[in-house]
Amino acid sequence: MQYTEEQINNILKIYPSVEEMEKQTAIREAKQYLDNTDYVIIKIQEYQITGQTVDNDYTEILEKREEARNVLRELEV
Repeated sequence: MQYTEEQINNILKIYPSVEEMEKQTAIREAKQYLDNTDYVIIKIQEYQITGQTVDNDYTEILEKREEARNVLRELEV
């Protein structure tokens, strides 16, 4: 992403570099997505335990959750 000089100066007031800000933003967004979609995992597990059929196709959400976990694996040290 391209930033203006003013944006870069503001970023550098908080982060040691633009790259670090982008890394921290990606980590925060990945964690937020996982938090926001935990209900899907809970719902699937509840349905399995109670022998019910899952009523929706959660494939896309599950795939995006895996992508979010990959971001965390790659960026968190």
